[in-house]
Amino acid sequence: MRRETRTPRPGWEQTVLRSGLPFHTETLPDGRRLPYWNESAAYVLTSREVDYLEDVTEELHAMCVTAARHVLEKGDVERLGIDSRWAAPMLETLENESPSIYGRFDFAWDGTGDAKLYEYNGDVPAALLEAAVLQWQWLEDVHPDRDQFNTIHERLVRTWQRLAPRLGGRVHFAHSADEPDEDIITTAYLRDTAVEAGLPTVGLTMEDIGWHSGIRRFVDLSDVPIDSCFKMYPWDWAFESVYAPQLEAEPRSTHWLEPMWKALLSTKAILAVLWELYPGHPNLLPSYLDGRRDLAEWVAKPLWGWEGASIKVRSAEHHFDQAGAFDDGPFLFQEFHRPPAFDGNHMVIGSWVVGGRSAGVGIRESNGIVTDRRSRFVPHLIDAPRSTAEQVARWLRNS
Repeated sequence: MRRETRTPRPGWEQTVLRSGLPFHTETLPDGRRLPYWNESAAYVLTSREVDYLEDVTEELHAMCVTAARHVLEKGDVERLGIDSRWAAPMLETLENESPSIYGRFDFAWDGTGDAKLYEYNGDVPAALLEAAVLQWQWLEDVHPDRDQFNTIHERLVRTWQRLAPRLGGRVHFAHSADEPDEDIITTAYLRDTAVEAGLPTVGLTMEDIGWHSGIRRFVDLSDVPIDSCFKMYPWDWAFESVYAPQLEAEPRSTHWLEPMWKALLSTKAILAVLWELYPGHPNLLPSYLDGRRDLAEWVAKPLWGWEGASIKVRSAEHHFDQAGAFDDGPFLFQEFHRPPAFDGNHMVIGSWVVGGRSAGVGIRESNGIVTDRRSRFVPHLIDAPRSTAEQVARWLRNS
């Protein structure tokens, strides 16, 4: 694996804007422009590295499902930061194999040794459009003779098609009215993939969803029952919402995507459960919920935090508390593992799971060791020329 300098495409800002990414650049108060989409560089992976990431991703996903089942069967959800009232409804959605679409692992890995799992974003991960579409378009424009570890779009469409018989007459897609652009964009892109799969869809906000007490169903603004709904709205918020009693009493009245049990794969606490079930696993970092124990160097992560907010780092080289809204915790304590750095850029590999299968990667990098809201998305490619058969497959993919 290596990082190479690239010349951005002429007019790249308008190109990615047309593809649906308005926040490609941040303008600071002093006038400086910080790119979020950064095609002045590219990461180059080997085919062997891709095979390794695919295998690790699918193994860890299976381990996470096992860990979630273990917690629910024990009814041991409170130590994971979830009220015990949700144990039974979550187990019900898991046992009935409620439909699931996607998730994203975050790995530290530079192509050598073992990839280390930082966390699993199993509920509402963003940076999906960038990974599935934008970096593929970049590859088509810049390296049409090369491939990419990226079947995210195709797997999303096939997953919708596979799940269609279980999803009812239409699928609703909802995000909160006051959430950031990335949530709106992720929702819109997933809706596009469902439409491509042939599913009828309805768009709305979470605030538009109501409860019809007569039929005991969630409904939209037209009082149409919501059979299935992709919600860009985390379960820890839903558990505290005005509709918590209905969600608890009728956990399967609507197929929520992601399903309720995946709240367990969105809290950092699942990392401690994984370490308990698979101690010493080469892709896991020692992680605990009851303090740092014997960890000489550690990171404290809020169980429900995001974008690096409120993280505390203690290592021989670093000693700081990241600002954020989660300072009161609770926290997971994880062994400190420095992210790999290429030319001073600290990178994290986001490995996507779609329909339970490994689907591709997206790479983000930061100036510091914490991947925060100022991280940059950098495209990647595979360091091997495409065979004739692969070029035919690409032509079919794009036709």
